Amino acid sequence: MSSFARVSFLSRVCTVCAMPEGTSELARGDKCVVETDHGLDVGTHMGEVDQTPEAAGVGGKRGLRIVRKATAQDLAQMAENADLADKALQRFVQLLAESGIFIKPLAAHYTLGREHLLIVFGAQEYIDCRRIVGKMQWDLKTRIEVRHVGVRDEAAVTGGIGPCGRWLRNFRSVNVQMAREQEISLNPGAINGCCGRLKCCLRYEYDVYMEAARNLPAEGTVVRWPDNEGVVVSRNVLQRTLLVRTREQGLVRVAADDVTMMPQADSPVTTKEEKHEDPNREWTEPGAPREA
Repeated sequence: MSSFARVSFLSRVCTVCAMPEGTSELARGDKCVVETDHGLDVGTHMGEVDQTPEAAGVGGKRGLRIVRKATAQDLAQMAENADLADKALQRFVQLLAESGIFIKPLAAHYTLGREHLLIVFGAQEYIDCRRIVGKMQWDLKTRIEVRHVGVRDEAAVTGGIGPCGRWLRNFRSVNVQMAREQEISLNPGAINGCCGRLKCCLRYEYDVYMEAARNLPAEGTVVRWPDNEGVVVSRNVLQRTLLVRTREQGLVRVAADDVTMMPQADSPVTTKEEKHEDPNREWTEPGAPREA
């Protein structure tokens, strides 16, 4: 029965591959030969997993299978392939430059038998390089795949460490709504990473945060607990506490599990201005005149 293992290839993103019996001698960090859609390739064994690629939640393609531990001959072949791939990348950049097109070359990678060449580059806009790819395929007698990636994927190819000190491998989609849902300041300096895009860590706690916030009263909701009531000004989702503005005691921090939300009909209508008002101001009845 096959188990599964994570294998890192060119982009350093781990892909889950089948690990048949007889390949169990592989240890983390060992080079291994993997059967892919483009032929045999060499990757780095990153450890076994118990799940399928879908359940593991990482990048994976059906049919990837570890064949064996890489031999000295395989490693020598890949070293030679790396030199040839670099030359092919330089030739690709040169041909584009002769056509007045300038790109940011990132990486090039041959499979073990050189049946397939992958070229990865970055550019500000769409690049039509089909003519040049066709010419290079004729010259190199191999199939060439070009991949135009964005800024976030550039970090995946070249490798990068985030502000948190973690080596980033799996880049899942991130959007600014995740920052809003986690009540994080939308200051670009706080939510943008080294690449200038939204930090990948905005997704790390997003699902946990949404589950924890599911049953908490929203800001502006009237809540009641024994002998008191007030309006929710802010909340700490992970600690499950609420900052409530009361009439008699001002601002009071209470546990979310100790309060009862009032029916919606009894809750005041919170305008945009009221929602962002100073939380230190004295609590007043909805609709009651405020002192100047």
